[in-house]
Amino acid sequence: SNLREVTFNDGLQKIGDKAFYECPSLQSITLPSTVTEIGNWAFAHCNNLREVTLNDGLQRIRKCAFFDCTSLETITLPSTVTEIGFSAFRDCPNLREVKLNEGLQKIGDWAFHDCDTLERFLFPTISYRLENICQTGHWEDLEDKVSEVRGVVQWESDKLFASRATYQ
Repeated sequence: SNLREVTFNDGLQKIGDKAFYECPSLQSITLPSTVTEIGNWAFAHCNNLREVTLNDGLQRIRKCAFFDCTSLETITLPSTVTEIGFSAFRDCPNLREVKLNEGLQKIGDWAFHDCDTLERFLFPTISYRLENICQTGHWEDLEDKVSEVRGVVQWESDKLFASRATYQ
């Protein structure tokens, strides 16, 4: 398809599973604050998707929602997001910066698997326990790649940042 930019109207509540799966020409999306959920595989394999604007109101990013979005370079999640699903941003090799905000309760395993150019991973100081967020047995391997990590969380999972370099 030649779909390059999508503008959604207020009132839309969910981006359904595989809604924009494999839209190779899609370059930009902006979600209104009425959208509370991005479904499984919703934007997977959108290889030219560069600009993603998410607004307050979004609560869940489901499994593999942005899997293999090879042109995506930065993502900022609004403070209303509570959950990032399994492999949500997996295989996004040009993703350089991730900015999280208050409210986040869970990041699924492999959420940033094979994001090999990730340089900045920012999240606020969080006083309560997050399930599966950032613990990794390979943290030493990541220190060279991730140059700035801010925030305080309890480390639990060993799979969040896993990459080909650390999983043989």
